[in-house]
Amino acid sequence: MIIFKSFKFKSVITFSTIALAATLSVLFIQPASGTGADQVDQFLDYEPQNNNSGMVTWVRKDLKTNLSAIFLFDGLDEIQLSTYGENYGPQINEKGWVVWGRAVQGETEFYDPAEPFSRVVYLFDGRETRRLSNSEGYHGNPTLNNRGQVVWNWWSDGQETKIFFFDGTKTVALATVSDTDGQLSGPRINDDGRIVWARNMGETAVATHNFEIFLYNGKETIQLSHSDYTDGAPQINDKGLVAWVGGGDRTSDIWLYDGTRTINLTDIETPQSGFVDSGLPQINSSGAMTWTQSSNYSAWKVILFDGNEIKELGPGLESQINDRGWVVWKSHDGNDYEIFLYDGNETIQLTDNDIDDESPQINMIGWNPQQYTGAQGLALAGGGLARSQGLENHGRTDDAKPRTFLIAPFVSTKISKTTTFKVKWGATDPSAMAWQAQKGTRSPVVLVGNSGIKSYTVYYRPSTSRKWRTWKKDVKATQAYFTGKAGVTYYFRVRAEDNAGNYGWSKVRKTVIPFNEGMSLIRQVGFRGYLKSSKSPFFLSSVRHSYTRGNVLVYKLYNTNGIGLITTKGTNRGKAKIYLDGRHVKTVDAYKSSIRPRQLIFYKGFKKKGTHWLKIENLGTPGRARFDVDAIVVGR
Repeated sequence: MIIFKSFKFKSVITFSTIALAATLSVLFIQPASGTGADQVDQFLDYEPQNNNSGMVTWVRKDLKTNLSAIFLFDGLDEIQLSTYGENYGPQINEKGWVVWGRAVQGETEFYDPAEPFSRVVYLFDGRETRRLSNSEGYHGNPTLNNRGQVVWNWWSDGQETKIFFFDGTKTVALATVSDTDGQLSGPRINDDGRIVWARNMGETAVATHNFEIFLYNGKETIQLSHSDYTDGAPQINDKGLVAWVGGGDRTSDIWLYDGTRTINLTDIETPQSGFVDSGLPQINSSGAMTWTQSSNYSAWKVILFDGNEIKELGPGLESQINDRGWVVWKSHDGNDYEIFLYDGNETIQLTDNDIDDESPQINMIGWNPQQYTGAQGLALAGGGLARSQGLENHGRTDDAKPRTFLIAPFVSTKISKTTTFKVKWGATDPSAMAWQAQKGTRSPVVLVGNSGIKSYTVYYRPSTSRKWRTWKKDVKATQAYFTGKAGVTYYFRVRAEDNAGNYGWSKVRKTVIPFNEGMSLIRQVGFRGYLKSSKSPFFLSSVRHSYTRGNVLVYKLYNTNGIGLITTKGTNRGKAKIYLDGRHVKTVDAYKSSIRPRQLIFYKGFKKKGTHWLKIENLGTPGRARFDVDAIVVGR
């Protein structure tokens, strides 16, 4: 049971499922028991980052243990990506991949602040979380691009500093300087793999803070800035434009490298007294920028450079810009911090409450600026999920298509021993902004977005037909079990409809249900071992195996565009040679430290459908001679 609280009507409404109504202003899901309510106040959520699909990542701190973990909202579910420890600085790309830093002690994830520690980098690639760096020194400030490439800086007391680059498969050091020659910090990467960072120059640099900006363009590293003061916080867009803030004599200016030259955008005149400071710049894909500026560290104001001219948007801090040139920031209203939006035409106050709203983020999905009707949003709090409808009456018409996806196994045996397997689907109605709302110990991460998903219609097509068929029509469910036939390939797609009547289609996904190991078998030498039991984990409850070198199975497979082999992996499983059409194509090894049934050990696709011969030869590996043939994958 879930409790919804409406701030508009000051009433509490109980639902067994999530439901949105146009008349409700802001809805928070609160725990239905006292224990749950206590749990909400136990956590502090902060550092939100969102992408253009409405996915959000953030840090959640357990206030009882003072330890933190990284969380992800993928559009459907709230997912914990890390164990609790000292985690920080999550960044997310358009695929929903997340990178962050974590403090560790040795090779363990345990963190005790009283003991020496190092920092490492972790990556969630949409399926699993893995460590990208070793535990020597301090690996920090990781960021990633939409290709899954990651950069970060590394330092160790009294040694050297480095910029590390993970290209998707391996990690290399792009730049290295000794501790006496300066420091490297703040790397950023674009989708072309171009990387910028700041370097503290020379033996006296640590004392003088003489940072300069460097760019790696894929071939060489070039120095972009040449000054006697601090240049830092570099940002790079996908066109290769680089922006940063550069210090001067009682001033700090915003600089832009346009690919050929370096330009001082602000060129602030040095005041006779005091200081004029510029905050960290943000740049979008077209080169429009925002930053904050103040005199004498007070009265900060938000600045926008639209590519042609510089304009002041109003007082505020923490400004962010999207690819439409819209800017969001926080500003103090005399009582607390509220969130403001500039939509290219006017400035709108999005929040008006008695709590501090901070750390605003905005993505490229906006609203139709011509109409003001209503928009859905959501908030992620320590105790659950909250949704808003027509937040502060500043919602706009939802004209964005839902971003729709479908998940089905490539081969059904990955998740099932029968011809029945699970298919999942879902969609996000892209949200536009996120920020952090603080009140006491409760700190939800808030999203503002569009109208929400209304229903799904799921279609499938068997390889034996050219006609798509409706499997699930106008359903709320996001998963179901599908039952097919052995030897048939099934294609799936889903259409999502949002509450504004927009439709979004997923990519087509296919699942191959293999043949049992006895089908299409035309030659057998050995492989007399055979096990069939309804309690076994094998496909259709049976498996064929051999312990003898030279034992062979040959299959003739018709009208196929892909052939694969399902086997059992384990400590006593060995190697086999795979032949296609009489030619040896691969030697496979079924060794694994634990028993893993129904493993796809080999697959080969073809451009055209045709008839092919598959031959499997056991090599009788010493000490682990057994080789299993569980099923044959025949793609169509």
